[in-house]
Amino acid sequence: MSELATKTKSSSTKTIKSVTKKTVKKAAPKKKAAPKKTVKKSPAKKAVKKIAPKKSGVKKASKKISPEQYFYLCDGNCVKDITELAKMMDELADDIFYQHVNEEKHDFANWINDVFEEAELAKQLMDAERHKEKNHYVVLRYVVKGK
Repeated sequence: MSELATKTKSSSTKTIKSVTKKTVKKAAPKKKAAPKKTVKKSPAKKAVKKIAPKKSGVKKASKKISPEQYFYLCDGNCVKDITELAKMMDELADDIFYQHVNEEKHDFANWINDVFEEAELAKQLMDAERHKEKNHYVVLRYVVKGK
């Protein structure tokens, strides 16, 4: 029995050779590239800065304001705009002028700055100090130039 068992055992053992197949992947054929589209660029547009037309000072000098914003002189007269101030300043009595313009205050400059938002004119009036003629000249020049 032992012989028989050996034969069976030897016949049942088989050597298996493994065969490996190499698989080669074929590369897909290259597609032709589509022709490149050329885009013609137009010349760059330059940014044009629009400049608002300058508003003439004459319009601001005669800007309509409410009666609460009028300049009331100590003698009871009132001034409605810068043009009117320029006209009346020549006829304004010195004592009335100096009540509004002195070392402590410059009512005309403050009024022009606050109501008409004309800081440059107000500064020029302040620089003219307390001289009635200089103030009159500054206001007249403003009105005539239309600044």
